[in-house]
Parts: sequence; structure tokens; C-alpha cells
Amino acid sequence: MPTMNPDGFEYEYKQTVHALGNGRLNANQIDLNRNFPKLEFERLNNKNNEHNIVIPKQNFDNTNNYLDELTNTKEKLEPEVRAVMHWSLIYPFVLSANLHGGALVANYPFDSNIQDSTSKESKSPDDQTFKMLAKAYSYAHPKMYQGNACVRFNDGITNGAAWYIIDGGMQDWSYAYTSDMEITIELGCNKYPDETDLKSYWDDNKGALLAYITQVVHGIRGFVFDSKTKIPLSGVMIHVNGIEHNVSSYRDGDFFRLLTPGIYDITAERVGYQSETKQNILVGSQSSTYIEFKLKRKDFSNTTSINNDTRGTFSAFVNLTSTNVRTLYHQTKDFILHQNLFLIIAGIFALFVAIIFIFVVIYLKFCQKSTSRTHTGFQRYEPLVQDENDLPIMERQNGRKILRNNHALASESSDDDDGDQTLFSSKIKKPMIP
Repeated sequence: MPTMNPDGFEYEYKQTVHALGNGRLNANQIDLNRNFPKLEFERLNNKNNEHNIVIPKQNFDNTNNYLDELTNTKEKLEPEVRAVMHWSLIYPFVLSANLHGGALVANYPFDSNIQDSTSKESKSPDDQTFKMLAKAYSYAHPKMYQGNACVRFNDGITNGAAWYIIDGGMQDWSYAYTSDMEITIELGCNKYPDETDLKSYWDDNKGALLAYITQVVHGIRGFVFDSKTKIPLSGVMIHVNGIEHNVSSYRDGDFFRLLTPGIYDITAERVGYQSETKQNILVGSQSSTYIEFKLKRKDFSNTTSINNDTRGTFSAFVNLTSTNVRTLYHQTKDFILHQNLFLIIAGIFALFVAIIFIFVVIYLKFCQKSTSRTHTGFQRYEPLVQDENDLPIMERQNGRKILRNNHALASESSDDDDGDQTLFSSKIKKPMIP
């Protein structure tokens, strides 16, 4: 995406002196990097949370990233923001970066923090992975890793909130709502560099951009299937034990999860299926580790009995509902068990219908040809009788029959006086074909 804010870009392009901040706004005078849905954070409730990690509250869980719920929010979102949100949700981005100007640093989530927090940093559950990604860019840049440009940063990287806190930023939203991991790259100290400086910007950043893109190979990747039907499963939550942030499989059952090198337990979960855990998965530093999950459907027939203390009316309602669920389950199960037989019968029926259709088409075409021949065939005409000598007779000459041509007689009109001769004459006795 060349620019998320074409309004601000056009405005600054026309200016000779760039007032700080004016180009950040769109035509509605809104800063787009403050307009994404606001996140509410809470501290991770874990006895081992010694690193003060914060997580979005459950109503911002990325496992429920339904497009309609996110875009039909009470907050007034600018059209550019809505477009980027839609783009981010319908495509399964794994790794991304948004490019800014005004400093020389790789900035990683979170930009926002818990209200009244005493900690400057706002660490995400994937804090170590984000640091790995930020350093990959910084160390591949000829100047950024030095950290001594306009603002000093160790190793040329920083946690967003540790630098300054913002709400409604794009990188926080991408991490919290999607399966994408995103950082913000500040390309240089000049907020609006001159056109003549673009080549040097490109030379400084092209290697770092390529190095950053290659980080997508770190972690795990794979597919999730139904163990019986072998159909790919979308919307499966991929959970890494010890990291409170999930990613989900896409429509072909494919998933990607960026991780630092190490050994992990990976769990795949989906509604209606038994969860499956792969233990001691080794993640290296050279390439991603492939994992394949085959989830089994849950057996809903084994329902838990209702407590005897439950009131009668509620118990009756639950029992009725359970009966309906069991009936529906067994019907579905019977269909799945006899699916091959059903497909064979359906195929035979479809073939029978196709044969009948072909015969009907052939019959209609035959009838059409017969009707056409009746109306357009040759008609027999009786010859014009002039006198008995001109009657059409078949004469024999040298054993052959000759049909007299009554329509090629010499003309009896006034043209005869001119001595004109006819081209054809019935007087010719010699056969046309020897």
C-alpha cells in the first residue's frame, strides 16, 4: 500500500515549508494512526507473569475477529481506517510493517498501556518475538542499530509505550484483532524528506526491508484437517503454551505462527472438535517447523446428566433439548457413515437423467428435420401441353431413353423472324451423356 493517507500526502506535497503534524491528518482533519478501535488492557493474571505482560481484555480477543462486529462499532472510523481494517481481516497477513518518518527506530507493540500503569513498557505476550523482528530490521540498516540518531534508542528498537503512549494505533490493532504481527518503522529524522533524498532512503532501507520480510520463516506453519473427512478446517485456534495470544487457521486450513527459536507445546482447538496438542515442537532459527493437525469431532451423544436438584420445568426443557441434539447428531452421523453410498446413488440418478435428456434432444432434432423436409422438398410439376407432338415422351435411341425438353422449344414469338437460334432445343435426339 503506497500510502494510507493520500489526503495528507497531497497536502504536504504542495507545501514549501512543512509544519509538523499537518500532513498526519486526512481531509476530515483526523489522525488516522489514532483512529483504529481503542484497546482496553489488563495485566496478565499469571503467577509467572514476572515480566509485567499486558493483554487486551476478552472483548478484544482476536479469536473472534468477525468483520461485521469490528467495523460496525460505535466509534466513528474514517473511511481509510475502515478500508485497512477490511483488508487486514479478509487476507491472512502474517507479518507486516507500517512506515513513518520523524525518527530512526523500529517500534513494536504495545503503543497503548494500562491506565495509570507504573511501568513505562507495555509488553505484549509476544514481546520476545517482537524484539527479534525489530532487531532484524535495525541490524540490517546501516545506521538504525547504532541508536544515536535524532533520538537515542538501544539497538535502534523501542517498545511503543516506552517511547510515548498512543491509543488507536494501527500496529496494536493488527496484533490484537488479527493473526498478523506488525511493527512501525521510523525511516528517518526528517518527517517529510525532500524528493532528492529518496534515493538515499531507499539505499539505507532496501536491505533492512528484505531482512525483515525473511523473518516470516521463523516459527511454525501447517494445516488443520478433519480426521475423518480430510476436509481443511478454518477458524481453528492455534495456541502456544505459555503465550496468551492465538492465531487462527485460514479457509484452506493453513496457519502460520511466528516464534523465537525454542521448544513449544502447540494446541489446536475448534468448536465441535476435540483439541489436539503437539508437545516438544522444536523451532529453529533457519526455517519454520511444519505441523499438521487432524482433529476428531466430539461425540455429543455422551451428554452429562442433569443434576437431581434442578427444578422440574428447567430439567424437562433441557432433556427435550438434549434429545433433539442427540437426534440431530445421530442423523448427521448416519449420513456421514453412508456418505459414499449416497454419492453413488446420486451419481446413478444424475446419469439416468442425463441419458433421458440426450434422447429427448435427439428426438426433437429428428422431428424438426422431418418437418423441414416436408415443406422444403422438391415439388412435381406437370409439363405444359402444347400439342400431341410436344407431349413429354420417352423415346428409345440406341437402347437409351431420352426425355423430350418441352421447355426448350424454339420460341414462337416475333423474335423468330430475326433468325435467332435457341441455345437449347428439344429437337436434339442425341443423348447428353454418351
